[in-house]
Amino acid sequence: MLGILKRRSKAPASQPAPAPSELLAEKANIPQDKPALLERFFDRYYYLRQNVDVVNAKIDPLKHYLMFGEREGRRPSPDFDPAFYAKRYADTLKGLGPLEHFALHGQKAGNVTSDEGFDYDWYKRVYLSPAATDADCRKHYQAENQHGLLQKNGNETLIALREHFIPNEYLELYPDIGDLDPWAHFVSAGHREGRHVSRWYRKGFGDIKRQALEIREQGWALRGIDIALDRGDLSALDKLASSGCQVLPAFEEALMQSLKDVASEISSLVVVGALGIGGAERYAANIFRSLAAIHGIENIAILVTEGGIGQGAQWLPAGAKVFAISDYLAGADRPTRARFVRRFISVIQPRTTYCVNSRALWDAALHPKNAALQNYSRFFASLFCYDYDSKGNRVGYAATEFWQCFDFFDTYLVDNEPFVQELIRQFSIPASHRAKLRVVHSPVAVGTTLKRTVDRPMRVLWCGRLARQKLPFVVSQIAGLCPDTHIDMYAAAGDTAASALNLPPNVSIMPPYDPEKGAPFDDYGAFLYTSLWDGIPTVMLDAASSGIPIIGSVVGGIGDVLTDETGWPVSDPNDPQKYANGLRDALSNPAEAERRAQEMLRRLEDHHSWNAFDANVRQIEHGA
Repeated sequence: MLGILKRRSKAPASQPAPAPSELLAEKANIPQDKPALLERFFDRYYYLRQNVDVVNAKIDPLKHYLMFGEREGRRPSPDFDPAFYAKRYADTLKGLGPLEHFALHGQKAGNVTSDEGFDYDWYKRVYLSPAATDADCRKHYQAENQHGLLQKNGNETLIALREHFIPNEYLELYPDIGDLDPWAHFVSAGHREGRHVSRWYRKGFGDIKRQALEIREQGWALRGIDIALDRGDLSALDKLASSGCQVLPAFEEALMQSLKDVASEISSLVVVGALGIGGAERYAANIFRSLAAIHGIENIAILVTEGGIGQGAQWLPAGAKVFAISDYLAGADRPTRARFVRRFISVIQPRTTYCVNSRALWDAALHPKNAALQNYSRFFASLFCYDYDSKGNRVGYAATEFWQCFDFFDTYLVDNEPFVQELIRQFSIPASHRAKLRVVHSPVAVGTTLKRTVDRPMRVLWCGRLARQKLPFVVSQIAGLCPDTHIDMYAAAGDTAASALNLPPNVSIMPPYDPEKGAPFDDYGAFLYTSLWDGIPTVMLDAASSGIPIIGSVVGGIGDVLTDETGWPVSDPNDPQKYANGLRDALSNPAEAERRAQEMLRRLEDHHSWNAFDANVRQIEHGA
């Protein structure tokens, strides 16, 4: 190219003399016109600098190139790559050497002399057309890349998407891109951010058949994603297609029935393992409530993957769309549930999907083809704390799945800062990736502190499971150290029998804590919480918001709320004496108990308000 390969000037001769190219042709038995033809494209000084052996041999550099260098792939100038040129224009060389071909024909045709970072075939198919020339690519890049959005190369997925891209609809979906070229934005950033190419997949379920056909045509399909397209008419979802198949396999029938029940566009999906009354389920319900306020309740759904629709449904607003895999595929095994989740998401294509302790969605994220699933939604996951087995080994999603799925989920919602720091230390997460871990505190309704008096009951409330994690044996020891204080244990069944605890007479076993009814905090003088590990338990937040003095283990995320200023933290969860000391202090110093309770309420208002939680979810939804 004239702009890249420059003529080499020659010093004026005082007397006519044969040109170097003529002498070279004569001595090397090379056609006389060939050296003269190539001389202006050959950089002698560059060739000698790059090839010390030519300097040592004291041979003319152009002679060496013509005799040896060209077939050895040596460059005649910094801007001419003979191997690249020969490969790119192999069909037109017709026996000519790369540099000779360029001199005779390529320069005039605008041929490329090196790759310049371009994958020209890709660039033509993505930005121009297969009929475009290499020169067209370069001109287009120079003229249209003022915003720095164009790419010189990329993956095949973008080629497949090009013909389905609708610029006006992309602008309607994402007005935040301003005056940027819609397609250039999608290629450079949009597809990595999970943005969609058009609105066709979002126009209701009358277009599901078209959507699924598009997915298959574009080659985005997960394994088996056809969902019996050749056997079912998805535009109606309940009549069979023309193939004549009269019975769908159970899995496809279940999937199609679930889609029929969804019945409308879904903007966001919350996927939970179970819908009981635990802290994770309440967290999921709060995410749902926030999403419903953003997008409208009719556009949000919850999919329960492992259990049924339990008591946790009470936390959802009226009219919530709740679906359980067990209602469609009773007794489905673990791989089948993961497969159901993959197909369900790939068809309804929610803009965002939140995973809250769903084994099936974590398994889908671990699937070898999980990258295909990312074409349909942006994914987020919640983490609360590590779990531990009987031998003290870390288990659970944070321990075993988190690091394997780190790149799959856009953001991890963690309900406490200490656990974020623990994950960073445990997995050596670099500073450049720590923004993926976002602290989103569980919200709690903050009440008013009741005025405690010296006449309040010397009774203590404990809530938890009779399980090793919740240290019921330590509670028994605490009671023995505080014989004048009665402890009521609102205990759910666990791995420990109450009869094995040898409880003293000042301990009573009560019915399990029911978040729907709430605990009778006002009837007690203090709240006792014991645990070996935890996130921020729901009952702790409920107790904190009631104004009751709290004595508890500082493990996991509990330290986010329970400090020396807000209660009586116990650093060693196995030490009954420290709990006993805290109980005596809280019960015998009402003024101090009142002060710490008020400080607890201020802390909750600052970090655990509904407004703070809702603002976090809104920022996540908008990509902030």
